Amino acid sequence: MHLDWLTQYGYFGLFLGSFIAATLVPLSSEGIMIALIYAGLDIKLCIIVATFGNWFGSLSSFGLGYAGRIDLIEKWLHIKEDKIKKWEPRVEKYSVWMALLSWLPFIGDVMSVALGFFRCHFGKMALCIFIGKLIRYIFWGYITFVILNHLA
Repeated sequence: MHLDWLTQYGYFGLFLGSFIAATLVPLSSEGIMIALIYAGLDIKLCIIVATFGNWFGSLSSFGLGYAGRIDLIEKWLHIKEDKIKKWEPRVEKYSVWMALLSWLPFIGDVMSVALGFFRCHFGKMALCIFIGKLIRYIFWGYITFVILNHLA
């Protein structure tokens, strides 16, 4: 996928790409951030922008889950209500870890939706999601910094 349309918009493109990547749309926000850092944008500002964009994307997924209804899940995903109800205690028990790990590829977005669907505490989930995202982008920013300095 060509990311030129995102990278030409700099920080706004990074925010938008990071937001989209935190929804169910497959997109690499790390790749966009690394490309922009390589292109000369400020690494600290890239980390901040990517974190907030991805965080807001996850919060929108949380909201999507919160708006979900069991009857629609049964209809569209063919998952029975009793099976959904079995997951509720697990999601509540591991909600903090799910929020911290919501940055994981593929399953992270689904975890954000599940946290909303099972009505987990918004404030606690928002904070944990933010912390997980921030750690992720600091890691990728550091790796990019080390590689770029090694190449120089």
